[in-house]
Amino acid sequence: MSKIFSIKNKASFWGFKKAKIMKISEILSLIDDLSVYDLPYDPDNSKSYLIKSLNEFEGIQVGVEGVSSRTFELSYNQETECYDIRVFTPSTRADWHIAIHFMQNLAMKLQNNIIDEDNITYLADNINYDYEWDIRTGIAYLLDSDHKESTIFGIHHPFCPSYEQIDKIRFSKDQIKTFEELFYENQYVEAYFAKQMFYKDEHNIIGTYSLTQETPTILPYNAEVEFSNLSSIKNDEISDWFISIVIFKDPDNIDTFEVIGKLHYAKFIEKLPKEKYRYIDQKYILVDGLTQTELKNLL
Repeated sequence: MSKIFSIKNKASFWGFKKAKIMKISEILSLIDDLSVYDLPYDPDNSKSYLIKSLNEFEGIQVGVEGVSSRTFELSYNQETECYDIRVFTPSTRADWHIAIHFMQNLAMKLQNNIIDEDNITYLADNINYDYEWDIRTGIAYLLDSDHKESTIFGIHHPFCPSYEQIDKIRFSKDQIKTFEELFYENQYVEAYFAKQMFYKDEHNIIGTYSLTQETPTILPYNAEVEFSNLSSIKNDEISDWFISIVIFKDPDNIDTFEVIGKLHYAKFIEKLPKEKYRYIDQKYILVDGLTQTELKNLL
C-alpha cells in the first residue's frame, strides 16, 4: 500500500528543448541530510550515482538517517514528464514530514502544484493531506488477524512485527505513537544486518550467511530467500542453507579475517546459546558479538 504524489516538470523553453531532468545530487540538496538507500555500492566511485539523472533509474529510495524509519520512493515518469513521490503505508509521522517537506521544495523549484493519485491538487505551501489517516489505515491492516505475518520494508532492513508487538500496538492508547516507537527501535538496532548470498554447487543452489567475530548481527531465525531477492531466485530452488563463521587472526586488524568453518543454518540456530540472542521481531534475531572462542565452540 502507498500514496503517490506527482509534480510536473518545468515546461521546456519555448518548446525547443526537452525539460531538464534533475540529477541525483540536485534532488538530495532539496532538503538537509537526504540520502539514497538502495543504489549499488561502487567501491571505485561511491558517489558516481550523484551525477546521473533521475530518469536513469527505475526509482530511488530516499530518507534521512536517524530520523526516517522508512524511505519514500522517487521516480521520473517519462510519459507524463512528472516526478512521482510514493510514500509507503504505513510510514511514521516523521517519514511523512520529510516527504512533505521534500515535495514542497520540489514543487517550488519546478513552479508547479502537487497532484495526488486521486487527482487532488495541493499548493506547495499548503499540502494538507491527512497522513495520519493513511498511517491508521496501515496499522489497521497490521492488526487484522487475517494478516498473520506482515513485512514492512524499513530504511535499513525489513520489520516483521511479532504477535507481541502487534498486541502492544492494538492495546495502546496511542497506536500511531506505539507503532512509530517499535518501528524506529527496530531500524536503529546497533548491529549488522546479514546479507544473504547464493552460489551453485554442481546442480544445487546454496544460500549462505556469515557471522563475524565481535560483530552484533541481525539474522533470520529460519533462513529463506529475502523479498528483495525473490525476483531472481525462489525458496524452492534453494537446496540448503549454511552460515560461515569468520574470525580475526589479529583482533586489531580487520584485514586478518579468516573463515574457519561453516554450519548448516538450522544446526547453527540449534547450537547458538539462547542467552546470546534475542528476537527483534517475528522473523529476525539479534545475535550478540561473539568472541573467537564462542564462535569456535559452535563448530
